[in-house]
Amino acid sequence: MAKESAIRYGLNWDPAICINMESTSNHVEKTLGLAQNIRFSIGEINVFLQVHILENPPYKVLLGRPFDTFTGSTNQTKMDGSSELTLTNPNTKVVVTVPTYRRGCGPGEMQKQLYQGF
Repeated sequence: MAKESAIRYGLNWDPAICINMESTSNHVEKTLGLAQNIRFSIGEINVFLQVHILENPPYKVLLGRPFDTFTGSTNQTKMDGSSELTLTNPNTKVVVTVPTYRRGCGPGEMQKQLYQGF
């Protein structure tokens, strides 16, 4: 998670728990610390995640394979390039499907573009 996002959401992290994160371009950066047991709510699904904080990554939050495994996530990419992520709560078996957005274009930005088109 980006430090800016962690601060915005009021997270605290332990600076003694750091790891080296490697990007797809082989760049290695040491994390600032670990925020432990952070609740993420997605629809009716709540998961508690261990979140590594980075100074200035190219994303706000990056969910990886542990998240995919824990939620049994599946991704369906459609012909128009849009995508839907389906998650399952492993305890309650509740299933939710959420849309994904291209970088820099979350739901708020899409609403703004919709209204600008009129």
